[in-house]
Amino acid sequence: MLFSKGFAVIVGLIRKRNYRMCAIFVCPFLLVEFSEAVHSQQVTVTLNDIASVWQKRESLIQSAEYRCDESEFIGALSVPMLKFGRPKSNDMAHELVPEKDITLSRQFTFAISGSMMQYSYEGDFLSNEGDSRKKRYVSVCDGMVAKNFHDDSSYEQDYPMSGIIPKEPIHRDYRNRILLPILMLARPLTRTLGGIDITQYSLATNKGYIDGRVCVLIESKPSRLDGPRNIYWLDAERGYIVRRQETKYRSRDNPPNSTIDIEYQPHAKFGWVPMKWKTLLNGGNEQQTVTVIEARFNTAIEVDRFRFEYPKGTAVVDMRTGERFISSNDSGDRRTITNAELQRGAT
Repeated sequence: MLFSKGFAVIVGLIRKRNYRMCAIFVCPFLLVEFSEAVHSQQVTVTLNDIASVWQKRESLIQSAEYRCDESEFIGALSVPMLKFGRPKSNDMAHELVPEKDITLSRQFTFAISGSMMQYSYEGDFLSNEGDSRKKRYVSVCDGMVAKNFHDDSSYEQDYPMSGIIPKEPIHRDYRNRILLPILMLARPLTRTLGGIDITQYSLATNKGYIDGRVCVLIESKPSRLDGPRNIYWLDAERGYIVRRQETKYRSRDNPPNSTIDIEYQPHAKFGWVPMKWKTLLNGGNEQQTVTVIEARFNTAIEVDRFRFEYPKGTAVVDMRTGERFISSNDSGDRRTITNAELQRGAT
């Protein structure tokens, strides 16, 4: 409509031979057309182009360390929990928690070096009863062995500390959405470290804009009709950094089940690095905001940071052997869990 009116004005000015005013009207329209042409040229890329840029950045970032504040808002009666304390499953009896809006605060640290990865947090967490409890969590992988550890000492139970050693040496949190902005910067093409198999994605025909910047959209191919579709919004002029990630189910016209929006700041060597991100879940009833306190790259990280010894009294399940044991001291000694302890719920 605006273009039609503008065109009519220009025609009228030409008939009146008012060429100066005509130029004033014409120039903005030419600039718009030129801008659109430039943007169209910028998004004429292939998946190989994106992969090439990502591969170069992945080879540059040998290690990364992050320390972050995390704030989580959970709306009242928005999270289903089973009455006996586990997340909702099928049609089993459950109740909605929390009773009222709640905001949780915690701090996490993250490190990656080569194929080794560490992630830990400490602070508030939503309990099965729907209130705020203190919790400590550690997850590590040194490339040979992966371990995770939960310290739920605020709960009254026989063994508040528990751990699992998975069968495969893969970090448990490599798909944790809280870490997605960091992992898609440092290891975008390494699937076992949070990256994606870009061959399973396709380029969207449309482009998107965030803060006035043109974005290339790539979308995953769902393994089944009702499977999730992951959509990445990539800044076409900034090394295809992820500005937004969406997960949708069923139709691509449906609103996203989760959205992560990422803010960056310039870095002298790596272009742009994530410094703040916000995740919306459950229609906005759950919101997670991460603010970076400190970020360091390509520093020497001791291998011990990617290893963990279970503290005394930790109930551990070793998925590699099926063994269940209690850690006897901080040096790794253990004793097997007895049948009586199993019946009391030691695991």
